[in-house]
Amino acid sequence: MKSASGSRWRRPYCVGILCIGLLALAACQTTGSVDGEAKTEPKYKVSRTLYTPFFDQADHLKDLIEEKKLDDAAVLVEEQSNFFTQKWQLYKNDLKVVADHLSSKHAARLQASIAALQNISRPAEAGAWPGIKTALMEAEAAVNAYPDHMLTKVAELQSPLYGQLISLRGQKKALIRDRASDAFAEFDHFSGRTFFTEYPVETREAKLVEENFNALAAQLDRRSTEEIQSFGQAIGEERFGEERWRQVGQSHFRAAVREASPSGDVNLQQLLAAAKQTADAGFRIDNAPGLDIAVVETTSLSLLKDGQIEFPAEIDVDLPATLSKSDIDQALSPGSALASRYVIAFDVALAKARRRVTGSQKMPAKLLVGHNTVPNPDYNLVQNEINKAQVELNSAHMNKASTDSQYCYGIGCAGKIVAQIAAAAMVSEAEKKLDTAMGQLRETPQTLQEPVFRNYRYDKARVKSTKAMTVNYYVIDRTESTYFKSTFDIEEREEFQVAYGVRDNDPDKAKHLSDAHSEQDVVEWEEKPASVKLSQLVDHYLANAASVQKLPSLAGLRREMLRDKNTALAKYREQTFEGSTKADPRFESVVVVFNPDGGLGSGFFVRPDVVLTNYHVVDEKEFVEMKLRNGQETFGKVIARDLRLDLALIRVQARGKPVRIYNKRELELGSTVEVIGHPRGHEFTITRGIISAVRKRSGPVIQTSKDIMIVQIDAATSPGNSGGPVFLNEEVVSVVSFGDSRQGSENLNFTIHYSEAARFIGESLGSGS
Repeated sequence: MKSASGSRWRRPYCVGILCIGLLALAACQTTGSVDGEAKTEPKYKVSRTLYTPFFDQADHLKDLIEEKKLDDAAVLVEEQSNFFTQKWQLYKNDLKVVADHLSSKHAARLQASIAALQNISRPAEAGAWPGIKTALMEAEAAVNAYPDHMLTKVAELQSPLYGQLISLRGQKKALIRDRASDAFAEFDHFSGRTFFTEYPVETREAKLVEENFNALAAQLDRRSTEEIQSFGQAIGEERFGEERWRQVGQSHFRAAVREASPSGDVNLQQLLAAAKQTADAGFRIDNAPGLDIAVVETTSLSLLKDGQIEFPAEIDVDLPATLSKSDIDQALSPGSALASRYVIAFDVALAKARRRVTGSQKMPAKLLVGHNTVPNPDYNLVQNEINKAQVELNSAHMNKASTDSQYCYGIGCAGKIVAQIAAAAMVSEAEKKLDTAMGQLRETPQTLQEPVFRNYRYDKARVKSTKAMTVNYYVIDRTESTYFKSTFDIEEREEFQVAYGVRDNDPDKAKHLSDAHSEQDVVEWEEKPASVKLSQLVDHYLANAASVQKLPSLAGLRREMLRDKNTALAKYREQTFEGSTKADPRFESVVVVFNPDGGLGSGFFVRPDVVLTNYHVVDEKEFVEMKLRNGQETFGKVIARDLRLDLALIRVQARGKPVRIYNKRELELGSTVEVIGHPRGHEFTITRGIISAVRKRSGPVIQTSKDIMIVQIDAATSPGNSGGPVFLNEEVVSVVSFGDSRQGSENLNFTIHYSEAARFIGESLGSGS
């Protein structure tokens, strides 16, 4: 019987309580779970809310099949998977109808993929690989697109085409994979194409390379550098492995040498160029045949002795050269067993480390300055425990005495005995408490030492360090009797955040130092060898190869090296500073520098719009006000600082007349000098004295391991003179900085040497500024 809608239904028949049981049974049959776990809800729900023994899930499935609603039937089967799994054999025919419907949607695609795979035979040519790869990829896609439904996972219900495609795909892949070794051997690896991206299936790549490498390596010495590089890139270093990759590199180097000199007569320039070409192509080789180099250092012993070579040079051998170290005689002697064809001689003319302390941040910290004796609050607590224990003990003794004094007769004495035992136990317990409290009192001090701290600040300075090295170098070909000489400059820069002035009795000293660099970090970097890459040297040499000269004689070369050495030594002596004589000062270019915090100092023009002063006059301020000698007021912006030198430069809005800075090597001790400044606010005051000494010592702001050149004078200076010029005749020889005012000291005033000031100005402004 059917309803008006055409759906089949059965009228349930029940009597009384039987109806309740049937309803309960029906309710239990509506779940769509597997092993008690609910399945993910589909996009829409087909299952009914209630099924009964008279209309169950199987009846619902039949209705959907009769109504040709096979997609809904597939959804119903998954929703009621538990029901249909348990009664699989009963409804197998209906379930097959649904499974066939699902498979039918993919039959054409499966059939097409099968046909494409059937056309694949053992691939004979690489030209067929793209079509084979496409067919395999389409087969993979067809398999992945086949419905993921509980019915299609049952082998009995799957489309035969599906199983056939999976089997055929595996057969074809195995066939192609078995052919891989032969295909790899036949492939043109020098054409710029890559076997592993073109071959239709994945292979054991490293094994293929290993099996065929010897045959491929035999071809390398007949190939050009371009072909070898293409070959290396196509297969890749990882597939070759380290040892085979080096063999390919050696072949590339030999090809580069052949291309540079087809006749086989190779010089150093060609060998170096070939080695660099191989390195640039990405290969690493252990050695380049014929590239045997002796390294010699010929640096002036005078410079080394005087400490002017502040850090050594070392060669970073980043090219496949065989380096051996020897002295100049061994390297150039014709009969020496250590003689190499090629000699690189180094003469370090300059190796200086300079640092600028460009700013500082005052960091808050605390200092342990002592201890205060304070009462220990725990001591009173222990005393209270003792008093309490004594009261309890007295009470226990009184209770025991009272118990002992009670009169008893007959059986009543038994109760007294029990009471006496209890009273004695109370006394014992009270005594133990008192003993414990007394022990605590002995271990508890009456007073404590409370630390006393005082706030202070240490400097966290910004340090910029520069290492500059100038190397005169010579490249000598002993066989060809040619040489090349040039100068090679190296400059390295590093910045540090260095903590200065952290006190030893700061309890957080370790933390402060761990949060910053140390002075030792800076020193170690400054003393660390400067690395000269052999490849950089080669680049420089190759760029100037036209300057190669004929070597007249080894003796003549030694004389030329000696002349170059003496030139470096003379240049060094020009930069050393000793005493001489000049007098008669001037002071027209001096200005007053007002610190925004209320103090003042001195300064003087070193460019028409730039004033030099002390760092401690301007500190970390960005802008400062100034007054010229004619009374004009102006302002400027601080553009450079160096805490180590205690110097700063200010770009000024107004213009003034710059001083002339002394530039001779010597200062005569005892020469009369004049200081112009503003001691204690008395503007434009002159004091006179003499040059007491020229020495090195640490600066007044930051005490680093790098001392600075100081001119010690006995001319009177006071606060307000800081930053002012010290004149010798019309030239500035130093900049007022600080004095020693300890008790008993007289006229111990220290000024920044003109060489330090001139270098600071030049580095900050440039020679053309």
